[in-house]
Amino acid sequence: MAIGEVTGICRVCGEKFTIRKKFYKRKEADSFERNAQEQYDLCPTCYREQKTQKKHEEKDTEPIIATVRISKTEEIFPITIYLSGVSHS
Repeated sequence: MAIGEVTGICRVCGEKFTIRKKFYKRKEADSFERNAQEQYDLCPTCYREQKTQKKHEEKDTEPIIATVRISKTEEIFPITIYLSGVSHS
């Protein structure tokens, strides 16, 4: 069992952070340490905030669909409106 460790500085808040990942072989851990240095440029806190913000932005762009049904035979409620899609809270 080998542990690959990458230390970086967050590009958003400037905080120093460390990422550790377990591997079965030392060769895999060394490869992770070489290649992951470029990939991890956000600390876990800033990454989580960015991911949450992106999720909210995607949720805001999804449409709400309104379907209107008009009945000639119903006398009490001749018009029915159905709403479907993403609910916003």
